[in-house]
Amino acid sequence: MALETIEEIEKAIDEGNIPDAIKALEIILDSLEKEKDEALSGKANYLMGKAQSRAGNLSVSVQYFLRSLESYNIIKDETGISKALLGLGKVHRWRSDFNMAEEYLNSFFTRSKNISDLALIGQGYLELGIVKAESGNNEKAIFNFRCAINALVTTDNDYQLSRAYQSLGEVFKRDGQYDSALPSLYSCIKLSKKVGLNRNFAYASTSIGECLLKIDDIDNAKVHVTAAVKMFESTGDMIGLSDALRVLGSIERAKGKLTEAKDHLVKALDLIQEKDIPTNEILIRLELFEVVLSEGEKSVAKQHLSKAVELAERIKNPALIKRVEDLKEKSEYRFSR
Repeated sequence: MALETIEEIEKAIDEGNIPDAIKALEIILDSLEKEKDEALSGKANYLMGKAQSRAGNLSVSVQYFLRSLESYNIIKDETGISKALLGLGKVHRWRSDFNMAEEYLNSFFTRSKNISDLALIGQGYLELGIVKAESGNNEKAIFNFRCAINALVTTDNDYQLSRAYQSLGEVFKRDGQYDSALPSLYSCIKLSKKVGLNRNFAYASTSIGECLLKIDDIDNAKVHVTAAVKMFESTGDMIGLSDALRVLGSIERAKGKLTEAKDHLVKALDLIQEKDIPTNEILIRLELFEVVLSEGEKSVAKQHLSKAVELAERIKNPALIKRVEDLKEKSEYRFSR
């Protein structure tokens, strides 16, 4: 079905129908070349930035968010300005440029003082929480996620509320608190099923699978992650698909199926190889390191580990740097055998 209105396009993006949303927005943006409408330009460029970011085209999405910001500044639309700043913060966070992400988010909070949109403010807390989590500050991350949930439960924005539950579960998962992570992740699943948020369902399913893998419930882990893979394939979310394939690769490695594990991981890496998403790439390469080393491919394993070290140092993520360095130290004996 063709998407004809901005409202239909926005709903399609939230439901994960990214390809159709991009096609519809291209038509609108082409028409704006002939007849300028700053309000429509701000909205259409914002939505295109959002859609392109979910398709994994982060550099492209930055340009659309900047155009959106320019249009909204011209007409002094404070809500639009806040949304564009939030989008820019999110994209830079995905690129692991945490300083730039926090700079945009701080600008968001400064501008959002002029609006009373609790749903939007909740999203700001959510994004800042993710930045803090990615930077290794779990305490501040949890604080921001709880602020996000408190704001969002008073609204009808089920999409962002489900993201907040998922993100809170994610930070507990990264901290190794799997029993604390699962309730929030299941809350996300329940809400996502209720309102048909396929993308959020898929992200939470991936995280649940990873938690279950860590507590050795491997069969149920595979059920959740396989469902996530199918959902991401249907929505065109390449970043999410890559992450789900990474976890599926980990599951197959735990089951001793190295060939299947390697296939999933190579595909996961291919999906994001040119998209500048260093955190995801590090996690995939660390898993590939384990698989190819187990297969006796020492030179290939060294390449994956070296690249992971390089990326971890580039983004200055303390938790990942420690994980990579620990693995590097432990692997010296394995390389020498």
